[in-house]
Amino acid sequence: MNHKLSALARRMNLTPEKIPAPAPESGLGAQIEQLIAQAVEERVSSALDERQQPAHIQRLLDRQFSKPSMPTDYRELPPVARTPAPKAVDMIFQRDELGRIALVDVGFMQWRVQRNEVGQIVRMVPADIAPMPPAIEPPFLAKARQYRNGEPR
Repeated sequence: MNHKLSALARRMNLTPEKIPAPAPESGLGAQIEQLIAQAVEERVSSALDERQQPAHIQRLLDRQFSKPSMPTDYRELPPVARTPAPKAVDMIFQRDELGRIALVDVGFMQWRVQRNEVGQIVRMVPADIAPMPPAIEPPFLAKARQYRNGEPR
């Protein structure tokens, strides 16, 4: 064992010295000390008896004593609260050039309709975070843009 461990072991094995209690004195000083000790003990015990509980503990105690008794009959139960009827919400559909639904306004929110390659609705995303859908040119516009000399459109 090295010197550090042996010093630590010595410190652990030390027992504190016991200080002998003072011999009881029978003089006037001892009687005064006893009277003071009794007075202090009485004051402390009366202060502990008169001490109020903290407010949060007092509230808990008051609640427990003022608890209503549990109902024993179903007729004593209060009526069940009814859920309010849902409010009617307007939905406005906005269509694109092809007549398909492009935007849906529900209350204060606007939803952008996203479609797949076939044109089916895949999901609706809030318009403030949704990217603009790609522009799909209607077939009749492409036909109308072709120039035909002398032919009516």
